[in-house]
Amino acid sequence: RKQRPGVQLQKNTIEPDTMGTENEPSEQAGRGMVQRRDSQLKQVADSIHSLQRRISNIGADLTAEDINALLDPSSMVATTLADTQEREETTTLEQKTEIERRPMDARHVRRDEIAFFCGVLNVALTAFIIGRSPSTYYVYWTVKSVLLFTWRFITYRRKSLQWLMLELCYFGNFVGLIHVWFFPESMAQRRLTFAFASGPLMFSIAVMRNSLVFHDVDKSTTLMMHASPAMAAWTLRWYDDKLDGAMAPLDLPEALRDLVVIPVMYYVIWVLLYYLVVFRCFGERIRRKGGVTMFDLMVPKDRDVAKKKSPILGFITSFQPRWQPIVYLAFHGTAASLSFFPVVACWNSFAMHTTLLLGLLSLSVWNGGTFYFKVFAKKYYGGGTEAKAKAKSS
Repeated sequence: RKQRPGVQLQKNTIEPDTMGTENEPSEQAGRGMVQRRDSQLKQVADSIHSLQRRISNIGADLTAEDINALLDPSSMVATTLADTQEREETTTLEQKTEIERRPMDARHVRRDEIAFFCGVLNVALTAFIIGRSPSTYYVYWTVKSVLLFTWRFITYRRKSLQWLMLELCYFGNFVGLIHVWFFPESMAQRRLTFAFASGPLMFSIAVMRNSLVFHDVDKSTTLMMHASPAMAAWTLRWYDDKLDGAMAPLDLPEALRDLVVIPVMYYVIWVLLYYLVVFRCFGERIRRKGGVTMFDLMVPKDRDVAKKKSPILGFITSFQPRWQPIVYLAFHGTAASLSFFPVVACWNSFAMHTTLLLGLLSLSVWNGGTFYFKVFAKKYYGGGTEAKAKAKSS
């Protein structure tokens, strides 16, 4: 084919420029090789200095073969690469740790700081009052009950959890407060209060895994609800001079009657009223308004989930839904009734009562320590995830 003149002219026009820039890539490649060579020499020099320091630290124990092995070029390059990789991994880990340790919302932290201060102060005041004037500890128990139960009702009502305050533990606190303020000289009321406080309430510390968590008001309230009546019963049993003559040890028949049978009768009255109010009279209203009861928290709706959690829960969910609350309360009543029997030994033995109370209080301290190390650290140094989620939802 014949080439068109225009094409030939264009080729001739371009060729001089191409020829003029033909040597530029080779010059750039040469400069790149020089830079790489300088970088390699710097790395080798750094490796030699590092090896010299290692040799000086090791001393005269090295042989000539060891020195040759250390000065091997492949070994020096490997050492340099290993050091570089280690520095990069350390930097990455430090950056990740810094991200994980971002503080939570300042207002949330300040609220927890105040709660922590009050929690520690509460422990100090409790120890001081019981040591200085044990027979008046019930006054401090009353103050804490009024403040914390009022706070709990306000916060629980916002979350539709106020129905939880009809549980047996609140009833036991109510029985004790009625006794110390309205019938302080009634021996029957004294023994009834002692039975509830040293029975179901005290053992709930272990069953419900109560924790001494200073900064958490809700957990502190739950622990107070079970531990304070138990400590008040201990002080009123062993350090009340007003009824000292009537606080003598009981023989077995009288102890079983006053500390087991009569308290169980009061429990039956409570459980019947509880069933009528929670499941019959207001059951539909509770469900319609999204309310939550202890039955809802304890018994899963899915039977497979319930069976995995506990054989008892699996047994309860095997019944029809309308019968499940009755079966649940039957197990609840059995456990509560059994918890009254150790009360007989606590009434008649200072050593037994003190050991059992201290053991359960120590368990709450242990549970609190477990909470701080397993939950608290994640909550505060997990990037504030929980606080961010709450702020987003609100």
